Amino acid sequence: MADETTTSDEPSEEKSNSSSGIGDVRGLLRQLVAPVIDQVEEKVSGQIDKEVASRFEELMATRMSTIDRAIGDLDRHIKELTERLDRLEQSPPENPS
Repeated sequence: MADETTTSDEPSEEKSNSSSGIGDVRGLLRQLVAPVIDQVEEKVSGQIDKEVASRFEELMATRMSTIDRAIGDLDRHIKELTERLDRLEQSPPENPS
């Protein structure tokens, strides 16, 4: 009977040893892989930041060109109106009689 008890305890010890062994291997792998993951994360983050910045700059350039054209149009209209006003001020008033 003593042999039966010993044999029945061995599988449970093997399971706990294999579980702790798997945990140890996982921990070791995490320690080994962590620097690589950090490097990859930095590179990907940098690439994303560059892509977002590039798209933002393109969008802003497009918007700014539209605003620049609108400002140019307004400037031309103001000049035309100023010239018309100057002509009206310089012309002699008409005498309605």
